Amino acid sequence: MIFIRYHLPVIVYAGLIFLASSISTIPSELPEFSFRDKIIHITEFMIFGSLIWRSAKRWNLEIKSNRFKTLVFVIGAIYAASDEIHQLYVPGRNGNFYDWLADIIGLAIGLITAYIFYNKRKVC
Repeated sequence: MIFIRYHLPVIVYAGLIFLASSISTIPSELPEFSFRDKIIHITEFMIFGSLIWRSAKRWNLEIKSNRFKTLVFVIGAIYAASDEIHQLYVPGRNGNFYDWLADIIGLAIGLITAYIFYNKRKVC
């Protein structure tokens, strides 16, 4: 039950990110505005970051808090980098450093938000 509740959502969401990155052109109903792409990246990885944190709290690792936080961030950052690399091979898409940076910002926001929520409730 723990796997389905805490770990499966991360796996499914990572799969959705991969699937979205595999589509050559993504139709969007959002209006065009400056930094729209970056806002999408930030939002996408903010959700991912909160799901990773929620799952990671169930790993029962015997490491210090700062190392745990760093580990979770690095895992998310590596996945974000792999997503940008993946997009380099999809016709019509491109992966770049600034998209990865937006992913990292979203990841950090998601992790911080989940950390605050988790510490406030002591239950996630």
